[in-house]
Amino acid sequence: MTVYPDVTYELHVHEPRYREMVRQAWSCGTRQFGVCEPVITNCRTAGHSTVGTMVVIKEILKEFHDGRKILECVGSRRFRCVNQGAQFERDGYDRANVEWIVDQHPSSPEERKDLLGLHDEVCDAVHTFLNHEALSLPIISKHLAHIKGFISQEQQQRQQQ
Repeated sequence: MTVYPDVTYELHVHEPRYREMVRQAWSCGTRQFGVCEPVITNCRTAGHSTVGTMVVIKEILKEFHDGRKILECVGSRRFRCVNQGAQFERDGYDRANVEWIVDQHPSSPEERKDLLGLHDEVCDAVHTFLNHEALSLPIISKHLAHIKGFISQEQQQRQQQ
């Protein structure tokens, strides 16, 4: 799973190890956990990226009798793993010490306008690609249906200040 800052996701938590991770995040009060994209080599998972995004659980949308949950989450800060590996695995999922990545923001209204223009061009290209008549990607469309937006209104407002 890839998570981006300020993007809202619906997440179906079904594996026991991740249900435990969510339970711990919820019970300790932070309601946060980190996500690093898996690195795939020769169609196999070969570890995780060293850069990830913190996820904040906004709400438990649905709980099932078998312990599965559907969560509403939002990506928050990006991080870099300082150290990770088997020695940090606990309760069936990986852990790591992290350092926060400080993102650079546009320094002028012109840069902000250029960045938002680029954002709109990329969104239009993605939508054109996904809506192409000759292209049938129901699994991708289903995944993207859970993403509420590339840049949230809150983030746009912050960038305009």
